[in-house]
Amino acid sequence: MTRKNLPVILEPEEAQNLLRQPNKRYPTRLRNKAMMSLMLHCGLRISEVINLRPSNINLTKGKLRVENGKGNKDRDLANIASVFLYTTILQVVQNQALMTLR
Repeated sequence: MTRKNLPVILEPEEAQNLLRQPNKRYPTRLRNKAMMSLMLHCGLRISEVINLRPSNINLTKGKLRVENGKGNKDRDLANIASVFLYTTILQVVQNQALMTLR
């Protein structure tokens, strides 16, 4: 039987430092911060975050649907709406909608 290594968990201070990294001068800052938040707070993999669509996010119920995750499995994450995560995702969705109107 092979022994699995446990994932390395960041200290809260390390996570906050990581979330301060997106450069405020670029319009992609909110998007990048939201992506990092999803990975840190919800345990999503990079590929899962990249493949998210607006229809996978239900902000009113605080739910997120991950499709074709590890092992090609779908899963629902409930109660993802910490105040920061909720507002960041909402801002990203609104900014994306504005960009498509232009």
